[in-house]
Amino acid sequence: MKKALLLIFTMVLVSAAFAQQQFAVLNHNDTISAFYGINALSQAHSAAVGGDIITLSSGVFNGIGITKPVTIRGAGMWSIDSLQIQNTVILTDITLNIPFDSTYSLEMEGLFISGATYYTQAYNPVFKKCRFGWHFSRNSNGTMTNAQFINCVLSWYNGDGLTGTQFINSVIFDGLSAPSQLDHCVARIYPSVNTLTSMVVYNSVVYENTSEQPDFNSSSSYYSIGINPFVYNSYYYRYFDITNVTGHHLWNKRAYNQVFKYWNGTYSEGLSFELLDDVAASYLGDDSTQVGIYGGLYPFDPVVRPVIGTVNAARRTNADMKLEVEINLINE
Repeated sequence: MKKALLLIFTMVLVSAAFAQQQFAVLNHNDTISAFYGINALSQAHSAAVGGDIITLSSGVFNGIGITKPVTIRGAGMWSIDSLQIQNTVILTDITLNIPFDSTYSLEMEGLFISGATYYTQAYNPVFKKCRFGWHFSRNSNGTMTNAQFINCVLSWYNGDGLTGTQFINSVIFDGLSAPSQLDHCVARIYPSVNTLTSMVVYNSVVYENTSEQPDFNSSSSYYSIGINPFVYNSYYYRYFDITNVTGHHLWNKRAYNQVFKYWNGTYSEGLSFELLDDVAASYLGDDSTQVGIYGGLYPFDPVVRPVIGTVNAARRTNADMKLEVEINLINE
């Protein structure tokens, strides 16, 4: 099903090239403003106030320091050729420095942040269908409370200054060292800091290919699979403390191909983390759905809806100095 949304943008200066450029649309109390080019996100953010919505087209944008509790929504964290979706890329680092606001909080969706994400302060932020390409960590003595990551993919997550972090149907593939709660996730957890003892893990697959500290205290991990394929002198190191396997429904595995159809421990963009059919059917979480990112209430899905199909901009403003832009939305 497709429908066309006609937006009238008030512009001071316009050129025919706008139809091809990346753009940001700022919605403030149903008043629409548009900004164009690689700095469009920065310009929209400067004009925004708490609670406003900034929608980004596909394309590349410079990173910014986010200081307001706004919603920033892109076209997707990676491109999907079958749906003719091109992703929205934040090319450089971003910093979260958002004072507490009792009414609004930061929400980010459908973005690929290719640089680092730093937080100085953020309260109750929500990240949906975002890909964090480098590391997510704090500035100086920064703090972030009650963050939620839903359907996200992260490279590295450093837990300093964090309280109440939840990962839901998300992937952390290059290292998680943070006291967090995981539900229906796939995550690499660093053993050198014995991270698992400071987490609550439900319905997830956690892994580490290492000989360091092979036996975790997994008493707070439930209905999950642990993988550690490291072999030393013909001995497979255990990932979970197997004394808790029966009581907490934990299953130890020695190889990725005992759990996944395609994934072998090396990440590539858009890769499926689909479980083997027998694993998906047999290893169920406390909600009776499969463990990993495709079970639970929020099965992993990278598509941001409604999908922006095509954008057609007029070649010039009309007599009222307004630019007509037609956006075709695809509601699947």
